[in-house]
Amino acid sequence: MSRLILNQGAFVWARELISSKQIMHEAIDWEKLRADDKSKKEFMKTSGALSYSLWFLGKDPEKDANDLSAYDLPLGDFSFIYTGALGAIKDYANDHQLYQIQLAASKLLEVAGMRDFSK
Repeated sequence: MSRLILNQGAFVWARELISSKQIMHEAIDWEKLRADDKSKKEFMKTSGALSYSLWFLGKDPEKDANDLSAYDLPLGDFSFIYTGALGAIKDYANDHQLYQIQLAASKLLEVAGMRDFSK
């Protein structure tokens, strides 16, 4: 897999969702809330590639935009953004030197009022 880049459309859209209160400040493990492969395929089929792409902060520029595997680092479950997802994205991006994605996740956490969430 090539290096992930920031999915700018997802970043802008996530800010809008957070501003309109479509965010969950969950207390349980984000990994338990993630959409499974079946849910991802169904969402892509019913909503299309553009809508699907907006739920992922990372994208692989070498893959076809209509391919599920072109997108990574999910923001939520196709209904809400989750602060746990943002914290996980921030940590992953830091560990893998994906600094644009790390900065974007940090900014989204700020918008969500969670400045120190993943420290």
